[in-house]
Amino acid sequence: MKKCPMCGAIQNDSRSVCIDCGARLGTPMSKEDEVAIDEAMDGKLEEGGAKTDFFYTPIVLRIIGIISVIVIIALAVLTSVTFAEKNALKSEMEEKAEELGVFMSDAGNFVFSGDDTDVKALEVLEAYKNDIDAHIDALEDRAAIMLISIVPLAASAVTLLFPSAVWTLETWTWRRMYSVTMEPTFMWLTVARVFGCICFALGAAGLICAITLML
Repeated sequence: MKKCPMCGAIQNDSRSVCIDCGARLGTPMSKEDEVAIDEAMDGKLEEGGAKTDFFYTPIVLRIIGIISVIVIIALAVLTSVTFAEKNALKSEMEEKAEELGVFMSDAGNFVFSGDDTDVKALEVLEAYKNDIDAHIDALEDRAAIMLISIVPLAASAVTLLFPSAVWTLETWTWRRMYSVTMEPTFMWLTVARVFGCICFALGAAGLICAITLML
């Protein structure tokens, strides 16, 4: 085979000028070059065949879906850490109360005997408790944001990584009722991809808010 130096078209060894642009052809390619070109053409054919699949997802969208899964795992870990930190603060509050000889009721109120020592201890504990409560409220807000963010990220991961499963679930009733084979339209695929990207953006925004509250 010969390769045109001007347009890159591949031609038979018998040709002396390019059939596409008319440029003069040189010597035939080596066997190694022919093998490399054949492999490249086979790869393009396989890629083209994959793209004819109704549920073919571009690599960029697949990467977004994988990132969604990674962020979901990270959010789950951070949420667990947040709840552990919240419980540690409550335990710290109870230990502080016991050190001062004041105890907390099940309702979270301080119980004291009424003498001057207990009243002073109560004043100290009330100020300390206000700081702890403010910190706990911040932790609860952060945990709530992270838990809410997991929902759109999960939707993004499922939609972008498993579009065929989403289509199967959406059309299950129709296929069962009418026993027909249904294929997704271009509009459905476009809407599904846009939906997945929007869900990823919402989840990422929630993650940024949670990180901001941690700082």
